[in-house]
This record gives sequence, structure tokens and C-alpha cells, in this order.
Amino acid sequence: MLEDLLHLIETYNTITIFRHQNPDCDALGSQFGLKQWIKDNYPNKDVYCLGNQEDELFPKMDVIEEERMKQSLAIILDTANSERIDDERYKLADKSIKIDHHPCDETYGTYNYIYSNMAATCEILAQYFYDMQAVKIVSKECATYLYHGLLTDTLSFKTPSTSEKTLFLASFLASKNINIAHINQRIFNKSLDEFQFISYLRSKLIIDNHVGYIVLSLDELKQYNQTVSMAKNCVSEFGNIKEITTWAIFAEVTDGVFDGSLRSRCVQVNDLASKYHGGGHYFAAGVKHLSIKDIEALIKALKKRACKYIN
Repeated sequence: MLEDLLHLIETYNTITIFRHQNPDCDALGSQFGLKQWIKDNYPNKDVYCLGNQEDELFPKMDVIEEERMKQSLAIILDTANSERIDDERYKLADKSIKIDHHPCDETYGTYNYIYSNMAATCEILAQYFYDMQAVKIVSKECATYLYHGLLTDTLSFKTPSTSEKTLFLASFLASKNINIAHINQRIFNKSLDEFQFISYLRSKLIIDNHVGYIVLSLDELKQYNQTVSMAKNCVSEFGNIKEITTWAIFAEVTDGVFDGSLRSRCVQVNDLASKYHGGGHYFAAGVKHLSIKDIEALIKALKKRACKYIN
């Protein structure tokens, strides 16, 4: 697993770590978890987490000059295609590595390590660090970052990709004395605005032919102090409704242009997402830059697939 990673880390004095746009906990957890592991074991190396978007659950992004970037090893995590990398300067690096658990849409960089049978990129790194633990440190801080991603990308260990190995590696991370209760509170506790917004979403959900969906305008987002990213993250709220197999949230980014999240228990969605500037996993994917007509066409396609599954 990750056969050349250790050699490359040991070769370069400067290492830059990237991940996808609109980062979730798996992207950020793997990014900061890998940085922490490298710094714990190679304290003299310069390691930078890079990206244009941040999250209050994680530290701020680092800053690096382009000349140093050119001397670096770039490691891109949790990003299926190069279009979604949240900082194009990875192209300046001397060498680059892709580490991902999404189905392989594109190979880019010098080395590609794709493990689509694993539930999260944080699981890939946890497995690697477990295998290396006899000779390398796995600190509480590193384990905490990785647990964030493992917990959320499996929807609290409920997705079909959750395996015996996933739970074993979660136990391995927990053995590093991480505060599991605190992590859950930080991730899942909601503000009053968020609570009221979710109540609004539930009242707005449309269910048709085993597909549930919501289309949100800019005005609705502003009314509840929500961003497009925050709205899309609420898609998991509808995963326990018995009467639907597939569900989606679309949120307006600019006038008449929408981004969205698709989820399903049994219907493939990532191939449909790829037709709308997106992609992802078999049962979980994102889409971008949709018009209302695009949304209508996508919902029609999802309903057609959902009906085939039910029938």
C-alpha cells in the first residue's frame, strides 16, 4: 500500500498537501492528519496544507511562496479529478502524488494510489499508519484528524462501504486516546439557525417516485444564514426515510445557477453526476453549475432509475 510514499516523503524537505474544493471532513481530516504524521516523525521538514477554503473544525490553511512550491512534493488527497483540486499550484511541484478512495475518473500527477474499496481517504491513511506503527509515531493529534474523516464519510459507520476493516481502523485511532465524545459534539451539534434550517428543509422536501429533492434559492439561504456548502451538507438528513431510495439538495450559487448533492441507498448516481460537472461515489456524488432545466432533467433520470429498482 502506498509503496513509494515513505521514500518520497523522506526525499523531499518541502511537502505540500492539497485536497478538493468545498472540503468535507475526509478531505480536511486526511490533509491535516497527514501533515501531523509527517511533522511528528520528521520534525525538520516543512509541510504545508493548502487550499482556498477553510472550516472552523480544522486549523487555517498555510501560505507558501511559489518558488518553494516548485521544490516540493505535492500530495493531493480525496480528489477524483484535477478540476476539483482547491489550488492549481500543485502543478508547480517537482513531483505529485494522488491518494484517493473515489472511483478513478482521472489519473493525474506522477504517482496515483486509488483504493475505491475503502470508505474514506482517512481510512487509507489510517491503514498506512497502522502498518507503519512499529517504526513511526501515530499521535493523538493525527488520530483525531483522521477520525473526523472516517466518522463523517461513513455517516457514522452506516454506509455500504463501512467494513470490518473500517471499524478496526476506527478502533486503532480510538486507541490513541482521542476524545470521541468531543469529536461527535463538534461535528454534529447544531446552532439554532442550523436546527431551524433543517426543520425548514423537511417541510420543503418533495417526494416523487421514490426520489426526494429540494431546490433552494439564494433568498432562502440568506433567510437562514446558510451557505451553499452548508445546505448541501444537510443532504444526509433524508437518508432514513423509508419511502425514498434516492435524495438530493440543490442550492443556488448565483442567479439561476445551482450546485447540488446526490445520495442513494441503492441507485447509482455518480455516472449521472459526471454529466453535470460533477462526480463521486456510486451512491454519493456532487454536481455543479446546473440550471433549473438541468435539475429537472437530472431529477427525471433519478426517478427513472429509482422506479426500476423498486419494480
